[in-house]
Amino acid sequence: MGKKSAQEINVGIDVGKWQLDVYIHERDIHLTVDNSTEGIYALLARLNRYKLTRLVVEATGRYERSLVDAAFDKDMPIIIVNPLHIRRYAGAIGQLAKTDKIDARIIAQYAAVIRPEVRPASNRNIRVIKDLLARRRQLMTMSTMEKNRAHIMPRSLRGDIQRHIHHLQKQIEKLDKLLDQKIEAEELSTDKNN
Repeated sequence: MGKKSAQEINVGIDVGKWQLDVYIHERDIHLTVDNSTEGIYALLARLNRYKLTRLVVEATGRYERSLVDAAFDKDMPIIIVNPLHIRRYAGAIGQLAKTDKIDARIIAQYAAVIRPEVRPASNRNIRVIKDLLARRRQLMTMSTMEKNRAHIMPRSLRGDIQRHIHHLQKQIEKLDKLLDQKIEAEELSTDKNN
C-alpha cells in the first residue's frame, strides 16, 4: 500500500435520499448537508478548502449521482466504491453499529486505510450512454413481461396490453436512435484523442 502521507485528507460521505453525512477523517469533523443542489455545492465549497486526497462515496443506485457529477465538474478526487467492500471492511474491524454518521466515518476510514485509487472521471457522454443502456434494458424487460401477460390475460384486456407493448417499442426505438448518436459522438471523440 505504500507509506501514507501526513498531508492526506480522506473524506467519506454516506449518501441518503435527503441528506449527505460527511466525515473528514484526518480532521475528525462530521457534518450533515441536504442532498440537494444547494447542499452539494455548499459542501464542495467547504471541502475545497482542504487539499483532498480522496472523496469516497458508496454506489447507492442514483442518490449519489448529483454529488458525483458536481465533484467531477470541480475536478475533485471522487471515488465510487462498491458498498460490499465497505461492509466487509466494517465487519473486519468489528464495527457492527450502523447509523449514517457512523457509516460516513467508516467510509472515510476505509479511504484512509485501504487507499482506493483515484481514477479520471469518465466523461459525461459515457455516463449518458450507460444510463441509456440501463433504461433500454428496463424497457425490454417491461416489454417481455407485457408480451407474457398478453398470452395469459383475458381477451378483453389484450388490447390495452398490446397498446402498452406498442408504446414500449416506440420508447425503445427512440432510445436506440439516441444511443446511436451518443456512441457515434464518443467514437469521434476517441478518434480525435488518439
